Amino acid sequence: MNTWYKKLLKQYGPIFLIVFVVSFFALITLSSRIDFPTFPGDISIEVLGIRIYLPITSASAFSFFVIALIEMYRFMKKF
Repeated sequence: MNTWYKKLLKQYGPIFLIVFVVSFFALITLSSRIDFPTFPGDISIEVLGIRIYLPITSASAFSFFVIALIEMYRFMKKF
């Protein structure tokens, strides 16, 4: 019995995971050079001059955006 969330995970899961990991590490790498505004859900802590930044929500937003772009491309390709 396939439910709707299993279909979504099967179709979009690998793309979401790849984009999430790449954007997560890109945001961590660039955060020392660029002061990004954080989304609610991102963790940004500064302790003893060391900044810890975990962009969980930002990376998820990038992943959803890429999936939306891919789906728009697939839809517009029909016309």
